[in-house]
Amino acid sequence: MSSSSSPFPDLPISGVSFPHSPITIAALAYTKEHTTEAVYNHCVRAAYFALILVKKLEPLAAKNPDLETVVLACVLHDMGWSFNKELLSTFKRFEIDGADIARAFIEGYKGRGGEGAEKWDEGRIQKIWDVIALHSLLSIAPFASAEVATAHLGIISDFAGPRFPPNPWGDPSELIANPPTPGALITVEEFKEVLGAFPYAGFGAEGCKEILCGLCRDKPVSTFDNFVGGFGRDFGLDGKGTGKEEFTTYHSSTRSRHTAALAMAPDRGLTVLEPQPEDDFEVETEEMRSPTSSRAGDPPVKFLPEGRHFTIRGVVVGLLVGLVIVFSNILLGFGIFRTLSRHLSFPFTPVENVLVQSVAGGMAIMPLGCGFVGVLPAMEYLLEAPEQGPIRLSMGKLIIWSLGLCYFGVVFAVPLRRQVIIREQLKFPSGFSTAVLIGVLHGKGSTQSSGALDSSKAATFGSLALENQPLYESEGANDEEDRTASAKKQSWAGNIKLLLITFGISGIYTLCTFFFPTLRNLPIFGTVAAETWLWTLNPSLAYVGQGIIMGPATTIHMLLGAIIGWGILSPLAKNRGWAPGPVSDWKSGSKGWIVWTSLAIMLADAVISLGYIALRPVVERGPALLGALKQRYTCGGLQGLFRRHPTGYAAVAGDEASTSRHSTSSADGLSGLSNPSGAQGDRRVWDHDDAPPEQLVGNKTVGIGLVLSVIFCVASIHITFGDLVPLYGTIIAVFMAMVLSIMGVRALGETDLNPVSGISKIAQLFFALIIPQSNKASVLINLIAGAVSEAGALQAGDLMQDLKTGHLLGAAPKAQFWGQIIGATVGAVVSAWIYRLYTAVYEVPGEIFEVPTAYVWIFTARLVTGKGLPYMAREFAMGAAIIFAVFTILRTKGAGKKWHAYIPGGIAVAVGMYNVPSFTLARTIGGLMNWYWRVRLGKDDTPLIVLASGFILGEGFLSIVNLILQSAQVPHL
Repeated sequence: MSSSSSPFPDLPISGVSFPHSPITIAALAYTKEHTTEAVYNHCVRAAYFALILVKKLEPLAAKNPDLETVVLACVLHDMGWSFNKELLSTFKRFEIDGADIARAFIEGYKGRGGEGAEKWDEGRIQKIWDVIALHSLLSIAPFASAEVATAHLGIISDFAGPRFPPNPWGDPSELIANPPTPGALITVEEFKEVLGAFPYAGFGAEGCKEILCGLCRDKPVSTFDNFVGGFGRDFGLDGKGTGKEEFTTYHSSTRSRHTAALAMAPDRGLTVLEPQPEDDFEVETEEMRSPTSSRAGDPPVKFLPEGRHFTIRGVVVGLLVGLVIVFSNILLGFGIFRTLSRHLSFPFTPVENVLVQSVAGGMAIMPLGCGFVGVLPAMEYLLEAPEQGPIRLSMGKLIIWSLGLCYFGVVFAVPLRRQVIIREQLKFPSGFSTAVLIGVLHGKGSTQSSGALDSSKAATFGSLALENQPLYESEGANDEEDRTASAKKQSWAGNIKLLLITFGISGIYTLCTFFFPTLRNLPIFGTVAAETWLWTLNPSLAYVGQGIIMGPATTIHMLLGAIIGWGILSPLAKNRGWAPGPVSDWKSGSKGWIVWTSLAIMLADAVISLGYIALRPVVERGPALLGALKQRYTCGGLQGLFRRHPTGYAAVAGDEASTSRHSTSSADGLSGLSNPSGAQGDRRVWDHDDAPPEQLVGNKTVGIGLVLSVIFCVASIHITFGDLVPLYGTIIAVFMAMVLSIMGVRALGETDLNPVSGISKIAQLFFALIIPQSNKASVLINLIAGAVSEAGALQAGDLMQDLKTGHLLGAAPKAQFWGQIIGATVGAVVSAWIYRLYTAVYEVPGEIFEVPTAYVWIFTARLVTGKGLPYMAREFAMGAAIIFAVFTILRTKGAGKKWHAYIPGGIAVAVGMYNVPSFTLARTIGGLMNWYWRVRLGKDDTPLIVLASGFILGEGFLSIVNLILQSAQVPHL
């Protein structure tokens, strides 16, 4: 192809021609769109130099590298320098960012059915990823596969110029002693020819310095095993000397530990903090025990961290913590063990803390998972006689009901772990943050030399970094260890002190609200707004703490919902006579009228969000799958469709057979990379076995547990409700819950939001279709179906967050699984008892416990079963549903965009609409505190987590005291 028809001109002096292809042209346009001209030209020059070198270096030419792969990788290799920050991570090396972006680009090209896309199978895409991920690593890339080495040498040539060394695999000390002269391998004329076609355009000395110093500032983890760190040490973080000393200290002290960490598993028990320039990392360097394999030839299995993974004391403390509230479980559990540390026979470790929070989480989630805050109050207080209500369950039936719902979601989550955590590595932000917090609380460096360590101890993968740990000059190992120990002690003491102070303040306020009930409803907008329109503030510190955890975007959207619902729609419905009763009346007042609009918004959000999650794999992977099936059919007919194809590198033009990769000698410096996620015989590696077999939940346990939990759930519902609920309805509800749990877990992993309310409403919509409206118990059946679906999704999501935490810290999945089972069992029984205690002491619904969620449940059931809506509610509900369906589509497609946070989220707006303003205002205050602290002040958010936990914990404890005072009929003041 001539230069006139291609962006890649042929160069007569160099004598190279590009292997033109449509995907390479598309990649060039993509790089040009997302990088500066300087970076774009550098990428293209690197490709030219790689083509020149492969002609001149016989070791490269002998390996016959796939030049299209080399060129495409070079064109995309510096996407990690993109000015589009939405494409980049905050903690990965820039090479990994670039590799991930390149993979996404190629997969997107295939998904669009681009010309020649069928040539880019997973093995070839993995080659591109390898080339870009390794391209800057001077001690690895030249000795990797032919494609990696070729691209690496081309990229380095653009920095080195025509002084490129004649033997890139030689002794580096010889090169330093005898630097090559110009024209050693790439001639000056060749270099000028390439540079003339694609000039520096700002990539000269100053421009390059600015880029590389920026990497030292923004991605310090990218500065190891290459020359990037030298720019930070010589020129600082801005190219002008700023932060030079701090970076030099960081880089020197971290090099050895970082190098050790890179040898570990991809992310299991590795760094759980997003590195910032000022952060230091602590990786324990205890000696590794020998790996165990189930058979000869199996790959090494990842090691487990030091410490006992399942302990009775951990379970007991987890159960105690679960009685209070799940948000505070880590801090409280750590505080208990730290206080008793001198009396413990073995130390409290991060993996045992993971057990504590797993047990506590499994227990504390039961009131929600078993329907004690929504479905059961709806059945007991809101279900009317024509609907087979009200239904008041005895204590025994409450326990049977809750036990029936508490297991199958936990068991079903186990097989999902391998897919969403190990293979896809979804982030699960809350689980990630939990790992960070555990790392902060247990933060410790290596206080012993590796030689002094007991070799029998299990190695750890925990990278437990201290919050705001200062960077010290190396003045001797002992001095540094003393400083580190002192910093850790001060950090822990500060966190616990803050927790106790906020606990006390919140507890005192909660106790005051019992004696002065008016504190729960402060008329901050005047008495008319408070008495007539319910605009009051409940300054509950627990609400504020929850708002801090939710963050500003969610709470502002909730406030928007409150303004629309209680500031606009409520007065409108009241004044127009559509809701003539008192505003606070659920049946005739505007409180009940605006719920229908809220429900419509939630349903629209649920249908769009869950539909997207369900259909996205089909839309994105469908064309590629059809293409692969077509190719198999073409090659092998019907047998080809069902023939098992090994994963890994597929042979492409010029490649050796994959079976010879591991036997290739590395003497010539070009041994091939094996595919870490490929198949070795009949056993799959890395993406499957991230712990020894004895620490994983066995398939037999999962299979038997799933069957028993489903049978028990069906039986418990039949025992509780008898013939009111048909057997087939219960069975369908359970299996539908499993399907919807997959959607919920994926949404949780990607967005940190488990859309359980939407999931339950999808189930209610489905059951409205299969249960005839003539059935008098249709509303009751609808409630139960939704409750089962919500329970499964909630429990599966909760365990998955815990499993993500355990994965990052190296905890045993089996210990977490049994911890959750124990927590769920005790939580189901305790929740039933507490529910009956509260309903016996307080008026439900009442001023303190309005149970708005119960109204949402019953109204949804009546809506989908055709019970009718109040006057004009249908029109407003349909309009709101359409508007928020559009908003949800925009939020879904705009994830990661700057404007994403400004598009109202349907669930948050709906929650702000059906809850009274006092509920929302306090949470908004917490969200704004979060924003001010993190954005305006730019401070670390760990103190915020501690602050919020103390607020929630204090109110949780003292609410028990209030309950006792209320049951004893102590008078209010």
